[in-house]
Amino acid sequence: MSYKRTIVCLANSTKHYPSRCIAGKEWGATGPGRWLRPVTDYKVDEGAIPLLSSRLQDRSQPQLLDVIQIPLGRAVPHGCQLENHLITDDPWLKQGRLSWTNLETMVENHPDLWGSGNSSVDGLNDRLSLQDGARQPDSLRLVRPNNLRIVVSKTSFGKKGMRALFDIGKTSYSLKVTDPRYTGRINQHELDAECSIQGAILCVSIGEPWNGYYYKLLATIFSQQDF
Repeated sequence: MSYKRTIVCLANSTKHYPSRCIAGKEWGATGPGRWLRPVTDYKVDEGAIPLLSSRLQDRSQPQLLDVIQIPLGRAVPHGCQLENHLITDDPWLKQGRLSWTNLETMVENHPDLWGSGNSSVDGLNDRLSLQDGARQPDSLRLVRPNNLRIVVSKTSFGKKGMRALFDIGKTSYSLKVTDPRYTGRINQHELDAECSIQGAILCVSIGEPWNGYYYKLLATIFSQQDF
């Protein structure tokens, strides 16, 4: 039996362009609830949402902090992504939009981001073994970091990349940025360009397994100057 859930959109990043990875927290009269990630069949583009499937009643696409009602078919946990629910073919409905003040009430208090001590060539504390990933209780978090810097640099593959350097508690991180509002401007920046963002809120996700690891990805950078 299908059902509907209302979420506030906290992530809307590119996955298998032009499809999207969308996620958020359930939203109701009492405020935020559990995390939820709408997905399609994993046999196609690893569950990414095609633009046609996420179109709203006015034919626009969901934006960050939109409150959206989504028709769903069933829960489909996949790997460490326990929050996944399969969408139906029915249309999505925008019900409103939240403010920066609303967003601040949803920030979570975590001592770290799924542990530390496992780093890729380009990152710092940015991945988990498949075994460690399978033990995690969630794959989405909304946190307020310290010392956030966005850096453009050459990756180990020889391409331009964008990473976020920040601290959560006593642990430092360097995570790949997948927020299209930032990565879409990467070619405008020279290598080694760096900027600091004060007071930001981050939506961090664990992605699909790749080359024997789960990677931590920075899906969204919320800055008060955007409001």
